[in-house]
Order: sequence, then structure tokens, then C-alpha cells
Amino acid sequence: MKPKFEQLSVTAKTGLVAMFVLVTVLIVSTWVATNIYRQTQADLDYRLHGTLESSISQVKQRFHEYKTIVGYWADEPQLLRAIHNPVTSKPAFSEKYTKERLNLILTPTLEEHQFRDFKLLDQNGVVLMSRSGHDIDQETIDKAIIDSVWQGNVEVSLPFLSSRMWKDINGLVAYRTPTMFVMAPIKDNRHMTFAILVFEFDPDPVFIPIFHSNQVGLTGKTYGVNRDGLLLTHVKNITQLKESNLLDSHSSHTEFKLSLNTSQIQNHGLTAVAQSLQEDKSGSNINGYKDVRGIDVIGAWRWDDELRMGIVTETDKEEAYHLYRQVIKSIIMGVLSACVIIILTAIIYVRTSKAVILSHQQRDGIINNAAEGIVMIDNNSIISIANPAAADMFGYQTKELLGCDVAMLLSPEQQKEHKQLVQNAKIIGPRVFDSTRNLKGFRKDGSFFPLELTVSPIKLDENTYFVGVMRDITNRVEQEQALILAKEEAEQAKEKAEQANRAKSEFLSKMSHEFRTPLNAILGFSQLLSMENLSESHADSITMISTSGQHLLNLVNDILDVSQIESGQMTVSLENVNVNQLIQDVIPLIEAQLSHLNLTLSVESFLDESVWVIADHMKLKQVILNLLSNAVKYNRPNGFIGITISQKDQQTISISIQDGGMGLSEQQQASLFEPFNRLGKESSDIEGTGIGLVISRELLRVMNGTLIVHSAINQGSTFTICLPSAQSDGIQEQNEAVLADDVIRQHDAQHDIKILYIEDNPANMALVRQLLSRFSHYQLLEADTAELGMELARKHLPDIVLMDINLPGMSGFDALELLIEEKLTDHMTVVALSANALLSEVQRGLDAGFNYYLTKPIDFNQLVETLHAIATDKLSQKNA
Repeated sequence: MKPKFEQLSVTAKTGLVAMFVLVTVLIVSTWVATNIYRQTQADLDYRLHGTLESSISQVKQRFHEYKTIVGYWADEPQLLRAIHNPVTSKPAFSEKYTKERLNLILTPTLEEHQFRDFKLLDQNGVVLMSRSGHDIDQETIDKAIIDSVWQGNVEVSLPFLSSRMWKDINGLVAYRTPTMFVMAPIKDNRHMTFAILVFEFDPDPVFIPIFHSNQVGLTGKTYGVNRDGLLLTHVKNITQLKESNLLDSHSSHTEFKLSLNTSQIQNHGLTAVAQSLQEDKSGSNINGYKDVRGIDVIGAWRWDDELRMGIVTETDKEEAYHLYRQVIKSIIMGVLSACVIIILTAIIYVRTSKAVILSHQQRDGIINNAAEGIVMIDNNSIISIANPAAADMFGYQTKELLGCDVAMLLSPEQQKEHKQLVQNAKIIGPRVFDSTRNLKGFRKDGSFFPLELTVSPIKLDENTYFVGVMRDITNRVEQEQALILAKEEAEQAKEKAEQANRAKSEFLSKMSHEFRTPLNAILGFSQLLSMENLSESHADSITMISTSGQHLLNLVNDILDVSQIESGQMTVSLENVNVNQLIQDVIPLIEAQLSHLNLTLSVESFLDESVWVIADHMKLKQVILNLLSNAVKYNRPNGFIGITISQKDQQTISISIQDGGMGLSEQQQASLFEPFNRLGKESSDIEGTGIGLVISRELLRVMNGTLIVHSAINQGSTFTICLPSAQSDGIQEQNEAVLADDVIRQHDAQHDIKILYIEDNPANMALVRQLLSRFSHYQLLEADTAELGMELARKHLPDIVLMDINLPGMSGFDALELLIEEKLTDHMTVVALSANALLSEVQRGLDAGFNYYLTKPIDFNQLVETLHAIATDKLSQKNA
């Protein structure tokens, strides 16, 4: 069911939207106006307080200058000498001489700072002497201020009405004009005050410039009042005050003639300002109140204890809020204009929409009732129209498709092709438009289906759109698709198997190389040490190192054997093997493991002399070591291991290895030869991989032998190796060759042979360097990269090149290719010396052009014999 809003007519929808927009505009406008009003009030309050503080600060600064001046003269020695005796002896005080001296001293200061007069006062404030002489014996100002000065303070009095006539700021002589005193105590040499020095000055030149310049707006004014609200300083707007009958029409001054508490203004709200100042409080009113003229103003005030007066600053509310009212008017006009535009727009929209809707309904009726799926996309491949048939075809609701990339309906491999098609529509469009294509559709549930698509471009408002008509052709191609899928699955399975084999071969080759590289150093240096004159114990140690290293090499070979066994490529080198000697070689490797469980080891043979079998010496040794290792690991404490050599029949020799362990059940024996199956010992501390028995059985199989298991729970296990016996007639003992001194001397009797060794492993390089140092006729050139080796080869033309395969940068194969290309191999023999020991790698090296391919770890006998053969051949060529 559609939402209620969707069920409304176009007119109703438009009306609701227009109403919503109008309400939003009104709300936003009200919010804006409110914020502007608050900001305006905050700004006015900040400006009023700033003006107030500036006025007070400037007045205090001026009074501080006056205090400094009067204080200076009160301490001036010549002034003290002039007045001390006349003041202390009053009968002579009125002498004309004293007055003339004071006039002479103080008149320049009075004229410079525009002071009206100077006076000398006694402790009671009575005038003892003045410049004018008209106020002798008069009392002047408040006794509290006199007392403060007499106690040593410098004070400025409040404005008060003078007892004589002075010129005002307008230059007119007037009686009872405002005046002020700045006073300082005069002290004798005992620091006792004996008189007060007073400079009298007109307050208007102080207050009017400061208060009239510090104002907010053109109508702003600043003035001072006392605690009773009486005006102490001049204010502007005298004409309006006279018109309001608050000031005498003949008066030119407002000081002491107007009070904030007069009955005429009780209803104006100003008494709150006076009351606040009487309580030594500060405040402000930015909402508005009426001043003495009856005009609405805003203002701020503060009582200042230092000045002993309240300072008020005001400005007309009309002026203060003028900009705000203009902004509000503009907002109102804007809102009204927006409302008119919205209403007109809504009316026009309703009229045009009805025609468009009718056209859309007709179009939708055709599209929605079509049996084929129809989709329209824009230049960005976004779906703008989709009919129900298309939505059902892909398992979507119609609204789910709108606004989505049409590529979501195609299989991943066709999405890229589709995007290129849309981007290059002008170039390749004629080849695909109005033609039918078979694609793979992608449903919402993740399934695919065959899709037939016909695309046609259309032009709307100068924009190009594409309309696709789609059909589900699943039934038509079901059998064909099934065959294709089956073929693809088979090919994929084959490819995966081949990839797995390649990955395994690459891994085994790399692993073999990585293991053989350090083993090369171990076995190589042990061989070098064996050539030295060593003590018996040291020689035994070197032998043990060499034997153990060889065993580790055999283990690496085991892993390679797994791959070769699985691929059926395992090969063996069958020869006559002395079983007794082989077991004697193995026992030292096992004896070190017996002490852990305190095991005993015994060997029995049916013959005292040697027993021979036909086998691969290394692989048979590997099998016996593996079986003995298992007998140790799975034995009991204080148990035993027995090795028995017997003759099963005339053609077969058996080697049995028995242990005193826990034994195996029939179920365990059935799983014994499954790769990596450790029969529940995975979580124990016994090391192992579970492949040793598998390899052992397969190695014996390719050597024409068998491995038989007999075991029972709590009775131990016996593993029996059966191999073909070898005839003892004519068999010679096969001992490992050692580089004896006579071999060195034999090979040393040759001409100088240049050998270039290219090897990136420093240990291998050192190993070969030490070996060849024993032969004086070999001259060794060294290079740790193929690039450097190529330079040395071109420069020195060596007879023999020993080449590692895995080199940094250029590989050994790449270097060989360059040597062949530059025809350097015509004069030199290239020998590969690599840890890549797989038969396939050896054959690959020989096919590439290496004359010899030797594997690591290096067999010194084999290497020396190879070098000797090459050197002999080179010598024969030179002699010929």
C-alpha cells in the first residue's frame, strides 16, 4: 500500500510542499531576526561600557596631572620659604610682599595649565591667601576633603558653585559658576602640615572635551552626577531641556540645575539609575528608558569612588536600533517576496505537472505492461527507468533498480566490457545498437541466467540515454550451457591441479636451495678441517659434524622424495651396500638420543663378516635412521632397541628393528602409512611429521624391498626391512674418498689455470677459496654478481667459470646466455654450482649450455676431479 502522501493529488502535494516551505522560511527568518537582535544588544552593551570606561579613565588621567602639579609646588622650597613665616605669624601674613612673591612663583603655572586661581587654606578650609584676594577668610568646600588633605593626601574636589564670578567656557562672566579645587598639603621641615595649596580650575574644559568625544552615536552623551542624582557636568541638548521646562530659558549651564530625582521625571524611570549610583553600583539598560527630556534612550552607568561621582553615558534608542530596524524591514520584505514567489511557483508547477503526469502515465502504462524487460540508463550507466518485467527477471523490486548501476545486472566479466561500451558509445555504437547480443544476467540471489539484449539510444533534453530490451533465454540455451559449464569445470580442475604441481615443485626447489646453502658451508668447512693434522678427539668431532650435516642433507632429500614419490619420478642408484658398516655409521647418530629415556641398544648379525644387499646406500641409510629414530621417540623409560640382521632366504636379507614401547593396535596399524597421520601423537611433546614411514616404505619399494610391521599393545613393535642380497664374491670395500696429499700433488703438477667463481654467498666463496688455495696452479677470480663476473670474463678470459644459478640481479642462466652470445664459451668451460638439486633442474642446466652441473653441498672430490679433467683437457688443447 502506498503512503498517504503518495495518494494525494498533484495540487494537494504541491500545496503541502509550498506550505512547508513557507513555514520554514518564516521560522528561519524569525530565528535570524532574533539572533540579529541579540547580537545588536550585545554590541550596544559592549560599546556603552567601553565608552564609559574610556571617559572615566581619561578624567582620572587629567586629575592625576593636576595632582602632580599641585604636589610639586607644595614641596617647592622657594614656595615654602615665601609662605612659612607669614602663615605661622599671621599678623604679617597680609603683607603685600608675600602675595607678590607667590604671584611671581605660581602665575606661570596657572597660565600654562589654565588654572583660575591659587589659594592657601588653613586646617579649617578658611582662605588665608589667594591670587585674587576676594575670598580671604571664606570657608570653601566640604570639611572631609580638607581633613584628608591635611593628613597628607592630594585630592581633587567635586565640582561646586563658586562664591565669586568667573568666565565660563563660552567666555561669559557669570556668578555662581561651577568650579573645582586640586589640593596638596604644605609641610614644614618636621613634615607637619601647616597649610594647604589649592589650584582652582574650571571643570568644563576637563569634562566637556572628554565626555562629548566619548559617546555612542551622534546623539550620545556622557555626564557625571553625585549621590543625590544632581548633575555635576555639562550635557548637550540644552535647547530640548529648556523646551521641556527642565532648565531656565536664560541659563547656559546644566550643572547643579538638574537632578535625576526631580518630581518632573518620576514617571520616566530614571530614578532607578540614581538609586543604582547611590548604592555605588554599576549597570546598564539596553532595552530603553526615558531620559530627562522624556526621550527613550539606552545607557550604562558606574559609580567611581576615586572621582566620588557617578558617570552615565547614554544614546537615543532610535539611533541605536536604527540599523537593526532596517535589517528587520529587509527581512520582512524578503519573506513577503519569497512567499509570493513560492505561491506563484506552486501554481505554475501544478498546471504544468498535470500535462506531464498524463504523458508519463501513458508511457508507464506501455512500459509496465510489456512482456519483455525494459531498462533505460543515462551516460553514467545509472538506471532511470525499469519496468516490472525487468525487475522480476532479476529478482528485484522495481524501486531497488532505480538509481543503481546497470552493471549490477551483468556478470562480473561483462561489467568492464559494458562500461567501455557506454564510454565509447559514439565510436562503437553503430556496431551494437539495434542488434541483439547474448549476455549473462546476474540475479539478486547471486545466480546467473542467459540474457538476450537489444540496445537503442534516444535523445532527451540534449542528453543521450540508452534503452535496453531484455529477454530470459534460459530454456533455449540450457543444454548448451550445461555442456559449456561442464567443460569449463573440467578445464578449471585441470588448471588448478597443474598450478598445484607447479607451486609444489617451485616450493620444493626453493626450499632445497635454501637448506642446501647453509649445509654447503657446514659440510664444506668440515671437509677442509678434516684435511688438517687434528688430534684424535678433534678428528672425531669433525667426523660427527660431517656425519650429522650429511644426515640433515638427507632429511632435505626426504622432503624432495615426497614429491618424487607422489609424481612417480623417484629414482634410485642401486649398488652393493655393506649392511654391517652402514649400521655402524648410523649408531653414533642414534646413541646421543638414548640417554633421555635410559635406553639400551644391541646389534646382532647372522654372519660375523660383512652382509651385503642390493640397495641405494643413502636411501637405505635414510630408512634405517628413520626407523631407529621412531624406536627412540616412542619407547618407554629404561626400554631397549634391538637391531637384528638375518637371512630370510638365499635371495633376501632382513634387517629388523625392535623396540620395547607401548605397541600399536590393529586400528593404528591400519592407519600407520597414511601421510601426516601421527596416530594421536599430534598434541604430545614427541617431535615428528608423520611422513617418515611413508617415505621409508616407498623407498624400499623402488629398491625392490618391503617393510613389514609386527606390533601388539604393551608388547612393543618390530619393523623388518627385506632387501635382495648381493653376492659377496668380488665385492670391494667402498670407502669415501678423501683429498689426500698425494691427490693434491697429482693435481698440482699442471700449468696455471684461471678459474672465475661467480657466487653471492660469502661462505661458499670462502670455502672454494680455501680449497683452491691448496693447488698452486689454480688462479682464482671472484665476483659476487653476474654483472661483475661478465666484466671479469671479458677482461681475463678465464679457462673455467664456476657459476651459481640464483644470483642477485642477473641469474646464472642469463649470464650463460650472454657468454654464449659473445662466443666466450668457445675458450672457456662453464660449470654450474647450484643448490637446485632436482633432476629437472640439473637437466635444465645442461640443456641451457652448462658443460657440467654440480650440486651443493659441494663434494670436494667431485669438484677437484671435475676441475682436473677440465684442466687436463685444456692442457692437451694447448699442446696440440
